Amino acid sequence: MLRYRTESISIKEMTYLFLVTAIALLTSVGQMSLVDLAILNGVICLIAFIIDSSLFVKRYEIQSVCYERIENITPENKDT
Repeated sequence: MLRYRTESISIKEMTYLFLVTAIALLTSVGQMSLVDLAILNGVICLIAFIIDSSLFVKRYEIQSVCYERIENITPENKDT
């Protein structure tokens, strides 16, 4: 849908970009009252905040692994 000619955007940033686009479309095209739109936008933002916070899911860690001899990485050498 959207293509940028800049650096690649992380998945999290792309999610927020689509979320903001969806809120803008809802607000501009929606046939709701102003109060209903404000409540809907607030609920969407609250859900995004809850999902992004670490209330339900533990944060993951990133670990880089550098292999000195790539030929040793075979299924036979896998620990069980």
